[in-house]
Amino acid sequence: MTRGIPYAVEEATKALAERGIIYKRGGKWILHPEKAREMPVTVVLEDLLVERAKDLSDKFKQVLSLLSAAGGRADFALIEHLSGFRREELFYLLDELVHMRFLMKDPGETPCYVLQSPKLREHFLRQLPEKNRRKLHYTIGRFLEKRHREAPDEAVEALAHQFFEAGDEKRALGY
Repeated sequence: MTRGIPYAVEEATKALAERGIIYKRGGKWILHPEKAREMPVTVVLEDLLVERAKDLSDKFKQVLSLLSAAGGRADFALIEHLSGFRREELFYLLDELVHMRFLMKDPGETPCYVLQSPKLREHFLRQLPEKNRRKLHYTIGRFLEKRHREAPDEAVEALAHQFFEAGDEKRALGY
């Protein structure tokens, strides 16, 4: 999947159509003159993603919040551990979020899901109440500790970050 011009055009088109600034007639896009005057001069792709995310169901938002707390990147096992969703339902939610282009699937050594935008991550982190956010970071830290018990050096940065964000500075400094 490209993150370049075709993606930007697709997202901008969706956003303009959702706002009624453009519409299709006879297979062609038509500009609505009155609404076009109200359009901001610059439209930023990341802002469009955040706007679209506001209309998602709570389950989709929950998955995006979990990924945000995990640093914007997580494998299925971590998301499953955090979410409490049944396996099949979580696969569905993740696949839909990839299809809607909120996430990318990175097929690397350990396949994982990646948020499309740092702004999207910031948005969902801000939506979490501080107590919940800290608890989530602590849970992620504990999960990573168990996963990397034999070789914690592989995840030292992530472990320190998660425990620091959880408010456990002593544990964070231990890494």
